[in-house]
Amino acid sequence: MDRNIEFYVHGLVEGESGKLRFVGRCCADTIQVGDFFESVFAYEFATDSAGSEVTAHVHPEPLHLRIARIHAYGQFLDLLGTGMTGTLDLEGSGQELVRPGLVLGGESVAANGQTAPADVKSSTAS
Repeated sequence: MDRNIEFYVHGLVEGESGKLRFVGRCCADTIQVGDFFESVFAYEFATDSAGSEVTAHVHPEPLHLRIARIHAYGQFLDLLGTGMTGTLDLEGSGQELVRPGLVLGGESVAANGQTAPADVKSSTAS
């Protein structure tokens, strides 16, 4: 089953290795190491004719970034749940398109074809 993954980027930090770390919040389904982001976009908020708030993706740009590592709450994690903040180490093309205030988005399938569990498990990697 596909998962709609989104990560709101609050900031960028350059590590000692020169690689960028993306600081932000998971704002859709749980994300996990190995997932791919396929676009970066802004949100536009509006009200429809019924008075309900609606959102739209504005100015989407394609990219291909794989989540190599997740760090949050002082440890490396396999998963980052909805609403959790953390840093992501990403690999691939399009990093230059990402800036604070934008959202990374993608659809992902867990390795076993099942949706990722809702709980967050700690990784044994460091």
